[in-house]
Amino acid sequence: MNTLKNKNRFIDYIGLMFIGLISLGYVIWVSPFAELHIQLPFLDFPIFIGELLLFLCLVLFFIKYNNASQWVFRFSQYLLVGYFIFVIGKTFWGYLEWGPLAFRNAALLYYPAFAILGFSFYRREIFDKKECIFLVVAIIFLLVTRAFNAYFLLTLLTLGCVLAKSYPPGIIRWIIFSLIVICAPYTTFFQTARMMIVSNFISGVYLVTILPVVLGFTKKIRRLLALAGVFFVVLGIFYFADHNSLKSIVDVKNMSEVFRFYDKKVQADAKFYKMKEYKKVELYNPNIGANKEIKKKVVDQIKKELQDVLSKKIEEKKQVSVKREKEKLRFPVEQVSDKVEEVFIGKEVPEIFVEEMSDKVEEVFVEKEVSEVSVEDVRNKIRKFLVEDKVSEASAEQAKDEIHEALVKLDIQGIEDISIELVESVFVDEEIEKMQVRKKGKGWVGNNNSVFRLLIWRDMLVEFFRERPIFGFDFGKPLRSISLEILNWGESEWGRDGWVGAHNSYLHIIYRMGVVGLGFILIILWVLVRMVRQSIQAKSVTGILLCGIIINWFVAANFLLIFELPYTAIPIWTIYGMTLAYCRGLKPKNAERGLQ
Repeated sequence: MNTLKNKNRFIDYIGLMFIGLISLGYVIWVSPFAELHIQLPFLDFPIFIGELLLFLCLVLFFIKYNNASQWVFRFSQYLLVGYFIFVIGKTFWGYLEWGPLAFRNAALLYYPAFAILGFSFYRREIFDKKECIFLVVAIIFLLVTRAFNAYFLLTLLTLGCVLAKSYPPGIIRWIIFSLIVICAPYTTFFQTARMMIVSNFISGVYLVTILPVVLGFTKKIRRLLALAGVFFVVLGIFYFADHNSLKSIVDVKNMSEVFRFYDKKVQADAKFYKMKEYKKVELYNPNIGANKEIKKKVVDQIKKELQDVLSKKIEEKKQVSVKREKEKLRFPVEQVSDKVEEVFIGKEVPEIFVEEMSDKVEEVFVEKEVSEVSVEDVRNKIRKFLVEDKVSEASAEQAKDEIHEALVKLDIQGIEDISIELVESVFVDEEIEKMQVRKKGKGWVGNNNSVFRLLIWRDMLVEFFRERPIFGFDFGKPLRSISLEILNWGESEWGRDGWVGAHNSYLHIIYRMGVVGLGFILIILWVLVRMVRQSIQAKSVTGILLCGIIINWFVAANFLLIFELPYTAIPIWTIYGMTLAYCRGLKPKNAERGLQ
């Protein structure tokens, strides 16, 4: 018996160690790390590091439960078995029908297997003093150096507090807790994607509301904490957040106006528009951050595409002198492209940002993200993207100033001389009157990203209710948005890969799995509510904190690719399973006072 327990404990330790190390790689390097893979000669698709981790953990899982007497099947376990059989069946059917893209779509539904693995491998005794200190030091190092993706700040901060609480009571516990609180880069909460700001806010409200009650604070202290929370949020928004970006979240009226404007164009063209056919679609778009030669080619390609698009636009407008207009436009475009190469492949900024920077330049000059090509539009957009991605303020200022110089201080042609003409003759739809363009300003710019998502979701729902697939569309069937293609929005994504991301994990699950997907969503949300309730009843600070992490990511999944991508899906599903295992052992009658 002792031998069996020791074997299982060792398996649990190894399983969590592997998941933890891979998750650490995801937190630090995100996409480039997730794209590490092996390519077997007899397969037409790569096997990524996340899938290798899943295979290894499943081997450990079945070794642990190789004794048939340990399997006591309940209704919930039959549901799980049926669910994964269904996912596997759809995966291979989709692969035969559509190709390797089926496996990418299937990942959305098989990554929840890490919840089962996290549940199985979790043991309270594994996190003793030694492991606790090691993990705390790792988290503090990440917080101090900011060597992590901004999306993970609340997760790291909360896990640090959980580990500090798990340390035996005493002065060391409070030192650990103090270091975590002091070292956290709080400005990052307000300098990340808009939807992550929303997720952080909702999770913060949950924690500030529930924790003081669980800790037994008086109403007076709870009010003071609530006021402190409001002050923190207001201060962060005022000093660190992008005000135009946040305004676009709450300005529903303006967002509706923007949506109606573009939808009018979509509806006018939809009856006659024929979507392009793709004989081959891409499984993924490789990150270029680690390859200088590829980065150089990308920058050169950006230059060429900018020139091609501008020339095409000019021809469509049938200006009096195509050559003269092209010469006017050539200099600012080339200058910006040159600065992309100079600033972002140089020594000043990490090379990984070349692709993202190139995308931003393309958005500014090609995809009509701005209503007027002005110096401030370009400067603010680039500065925002740089600061969000943890580039130092000095580098952000340098990039901003250099691009400002490229656009304004041109020896041959000043940007002010051509900005309005550029908008009216190249980037502005014919339906928009010139005065209307000037009037709308940045309000439209901030809402384009939201409208981009709304159009995708609308097209997904229209297609779903038109076709009515009870069990969802095939894995591997490319997700297309006719609205985006008519407007030529996101062409660099669907034009390159043959499909577009859903930007809503829940809607994507239903799109791919139908009624099974809807049932899956209801179950995971019901389990989350139950874990929160158990934590409150047991007065468990650890349970409340862990549920706060899950809430943070589950809210973000409404707007971002969370469950689809391994670098977010694998860590969050593992935490979900471990939280379930932890809450399963909570009993109200054994609830401790204070920190538990």
